[in-house]
Amino acid sequence: MGTTKTVRFNENDEKLVDAYIKATGKTFSQLVHENIVEKIEDEIDIKAYQEFLKTDDGTRIPFDAVAKELDVEL
Repeated sequence: MGTTKTVRFNENDEKLVDAYIKATGKTFSQLVHENIVEKIEDEIDIKAYQEFLKTDDGTRIPFDAVAKELDVEL
């Protein structure tokens, strides 16, 4: 088991969260964990892509050529 964190919602947001939890059958912890982890992973992916773009020379290799080089039958 992990640590406990507190999240404060205004009344409207709390009703929205409660309705979503009821509709999906998820627990509050599942909802928060999934969304926080997904947000962090998305930001990591965006930063990695931005770094890649700095060195991308535009070269592309067709899928068929890669498959042929790896001797993969399509």
